[in-house]
Amino acid sequence: RVTTIGNHSTEQCIDAVIATTGCSIGRKNLILIQGTNEPLWFAFCRKDTKNCVYIVVNSTVNIDSTIQEFALVPDESLFKISKHNIDVDRLFESPSQWDLIEEDLGEANAFSVATLTNALDMDPPASLIACLRSHNKITPELISGYILAEYARKELPVENPRDQEYIVVSLHGSAQDDAIMTLLDATPGRSGLFIRHSEQLPAEFRNASSIFILWNARMKRGEGMVLAFDTEKVIELSDADRENEPLHRLKIIMWEINHLNDTELFVSPIKTFRINNQQLIKLKEKNPVAELDELPRAIPYRPTTKYVDLTGRNLPPCNINIELEKKTVHWIRYLLIKLGVVTRITDRCPYLKPVSDFVGEENLTILHLLAFRASDIAMDQLHFDKGDPDVLAFTDAGYVVNIDGYSTEQCIDSITATTGCTAGRNNLLLIHRSADMPLWFMFSRKDTKDFIYFSIRKQKLKQYLDIEHEYGYNTTLLTEFMKEPPEAIFRTIVKHNIGTDALSANTSSWDNIIYDISTINAMGVATTTNVLACDVPSRLASCAEFHTRICPGTLCGYLISEHIKEELPINGEAERYIAIPMSITCKDDALITLLGMFSWDLFARELPLEQEEALLPENETVPGIAMLRDMNFTEKQIDLLLRESHLFNWSNVPGNDSERLIRFLADDLGIDWAENAKIRKINDGRAIRILGDRESARITIDEGKEKAILKIRGGRAYNLTVRKWNGSLNIYTEEKKRYSATIDTGFSRIAGLFIKWNETTDTGEGIAVTIDMKKINGMSGVNYTRGPWWLWRLPEGSDISKTPFANRNDPGWKWRTEKSAWMADHLDELGKYVKTVKRFKLNNSEELSGLISDDADPLVKVGILNQSE
Repeated sequence: RVTTIGNHSTEQCIDAVIATTGCSIGRKNLILIQGTNEPLWFAFCRKDTKNCVYIVVNSTVNIDSTIQEFALVPDESLFKISKHNIDVDRLFESPSQWDLIEEDLGEANAFSVATLTNALDMDPPASLIACLRSHNKITPELISGYILAEYARKELPVENPRDQEYIVVSLHGSAQDDAIMTLLDATPGRSGLFIRHSEQLPAEFRNASSIFILWNARMKRGEGMVLAFDTEKVIELSDADRENEPLHRLKIIMWEINHLNDTELFVSPIKTFRINNQQLIKLKEKNPVAELDELPRAIPYRPTTKYVDLTGRNLPPCNINIELEKKTVHWIRYLLIKLGVVTRITDRCPYLKPVSDFVGEENLTILHLLAFRASDIAMDQLHFDKGDPDVLAFTDAGYVVNIDGYSTEQCIDSITATTGCTAGRNNLLLIHRSADMPLWFMFSRKDTKDFIYFSIRKQKLKQYLDIEHEYGYNTTLLTEFMKEPPEAIFRTIVKHNIGTDALSANTSSWDNIIYDISTINAMGVATTTNVLACDVPSRLASCAEFHTRICPGTLCGYLISEHIKEELPINGEAERYIAIPMSITCKDDALITLLGMFSWDLFARELPLEQEEALLPENETVPGIAMLRDMNFTEKQIDLLLRESHLFNWSNVPGNDSERLIRFLADDLGIDWAENAKIRKINDGRAIRILGDRESARITIDEGKEKAILKIRGGRAYNLTVRKWNGSLNIYTEEKKRYSATIDTGFSRIAGLFIKWNETTDTGEGIAVTIDMKKINGMSGVNYTRGPWWLWRLPEGSDISKTPFANRNDPGWKWRTEKSAWMADHLDELGKYVKTVKRFKLNNSEELSGLISDDADPLVKVGILNQSE
């Protein structure tokens, strides 16, 4: 959908490849590679001989010609065709053969094809194959990310998928992050992955790769660990020759795939910790390693959920008591069927013939039948026939989501065979979820907005899969499965309507939908169905797969990506996009998808409050603490609204600011005992004592009333800043910076800095981009805002009923769904509200590193803001 020829998307090619070759996602022999900024290509490889045909489409081909005209174009005008043998053993024996392949295909494509073919011949876990949806080739770094993610899942397993999620802070940024993002469903746009770029790390963290956090969104707390990956040990054990870099990396890949289960050889935990919400906010921002030093050590984790090894090896025995026919050799079974001694499953269940024809009678599995049964019920309940263009099929089935180690990609072929929904028709959406999420199917109608949702009974299904694993193809087993009543297989079968009119007419219906299918699935089907009902580019469906929905933020990301491609067009394989978004929002997932970016080239950060204020018109500043109190905001809400303001006023402790001090101690510093501590002034008002049952702390102000120090019993100490304000003293964690803007952005928000980087010349050109959301919001007519911009700092669902801004916004589901549908219907008109406000150049990689560094102030570096002394 994203790779194009001219202005044409290319997803229809997928259906043609399936129909012609019989390769499919369900058979694990159709691999869809991530990429947008390169020519359309196809590679067909034999796993037995390792012969490979690599076909690159001529980008000047006239796709607008008729089918008859196109059929007359000779192959050599349409394609550049290359054929090579890429057997890894031959390449190791004769490295000169590699030079020929590389000269013909190009360095990047040669490595991609060679690694894919040889790695896939080793029958790697399906979940490793899934990582290619986020990365365009198998690399040692991608495999190390896979191993790190599996280690994190084992040590910090998800026990409640509705409440728990993984959050990852990458300390370096590499292909590891693409694998981690895929397996843990930790995407930047859903605040799951943060790429940090620190120039120097303490010795203890020198080999650290990433910080993994298992976060409970309902409890607002989590546990985490810092993991290191020993790359040098992998190189040593793989015995890879360093003289030829591509073959050196290829040998490492082969060795790593053979040792996926030996994680103790190269993964080690550096630190474990507990973390709360305020600490998490800090950890995701600048210098996460420094924040780790302040976090309490975690108690060794004792999971109640059994870890599932996604390699699928050593599966347990089955425990369903069904009398099965004996295993027979394939040709004997064929003969018995011909003689009528043994029947086919399609003889007993003729309605399975479309699936049988698609995958082959002898290849039918329980997972094929599972997806067939969901599809069949959906076709009946939503009243559609195979190939209906108004139907969308959603599922998280695939290489990652599994049933206790059994990957679920076979379900995809069955959905296609039964409903006619395909990637080429843009109505089969394979939703990206983590390995710990439950398997589900969902079908919706774009015309009526009705949808039906299925979740499975995991234990029941697992019993059937265990038997199938032991016996292989078995007609009796498949027949018994088809006899099961729907409620024995599916835990949930619910039908709702997510049309905006229907939801508005009965507001409680949204709560019912969330209860039945979860918030993330509800928002996904509501926004995506309403958006795809409009005439929108097919690549938005890819955004829905990666981000789980097409929300207003996704559509903003689309508008921004289109602007970037026009302003900074990519010319050749040496160029790629790097992004520094100035807020962490849904748009970031769209940028990764639509610009073909790697996750580790996106360095998102939140603008400090004083920088946001500097960029806004003068009359749009944030009210002070006294005015916010007059507006009846709670102290905790004031803390969030003034997150970079003072900690407390010295005169108001003890007093009005005591709660602010306690929140700083408990939330920011993790001092839990401070929640019930007593606070009083001592030493003639020059010190504050915080006294718990067994612990204590003291804040002392210096003679000049410019500095203060917080000392906690046990040795921890923090320097604080003192500043005079209205005749009293405000206490800050650090000196607050002051900024002034050099450009007028009005009410447009700076979406970020975007760079076209050339690896060959080691240079880049960049632009600062704004988007006028105030104008777009006003045009949409959707009542979604709770008031001024600074109110957005409060989490969704915050109680502002006693403030002047009560009852000013529609429910979240309503404005998101309505605004998504409106933006989709007016997409061609909204591009003009995205603008370039600054251009800049980067002359070398040192300048690039200086811009993306955690210690950098990007808007100051490119001249959008000046920092005052």
